[in-house]
Amino acid sequence: MAGQDWHQRLVGLADEVRTLRRQIAATGRVVYSGWRGRIERQQFAASALNLAHYLVFRQIDLRVLQRRLMALGLSSLGRAEGRVQATLAAVDAALTLMADGPGRAARMPSERQFFRGERQLAANAVGLFGPAPKGRAGRIMVTLGADAAADPDFVRDVAHRAPMLSASTAHTTIRTSGRG
Repeated sequence: MAGQDWHQRLVGLADEVRTLRRQIAATGRVVYSGWRGRIERQQFAASALNLAHYLVFRQIDLRVLQRRLMALGLSSLGRAEGRVQATLAAVDAALTLMADGPGRAARMPSERQFFRGERQLAANAVGLFGPAPKGRAGRIMVTLGADAAADPDFVRDVAHRAPMLSASTAHTTIRTSGRG
């Protein structure tokens, strides 16, 4: 591919990533604004905003863009859970640097900025679930069907292995005894 073609390809990709970043930021702010009044711990606000960005990010089919970025040795935009905007900023900066060289200032997030969300996710997980089980960084959530309510021994057994349980009652009618 000729030099001019590469340059145009890189500039086009940078524009596409910037547009995506703006779209996610704007739509994420709308989602977040619906939650803001219910956030009780102010220190959770940044995590909530990132979650809003992540939910918007995951609704977009990025497969074509991902393949084009991967072909250039850049991020496939995966593993962005804790840093949606930082990931897009880093890819934008790398594309700009590749296209225009060091003459055009491209603001690359520092490593500290880039991994801030990851550290926050880890701290939030410890706050919610306690320390991770020895030898395992992840947590397991098991969704039980409504029929599990009839077998408390089964629920106790699963609870020993998974720190978080949810019950799916979407297709179940819950009857109450009327006592009260």
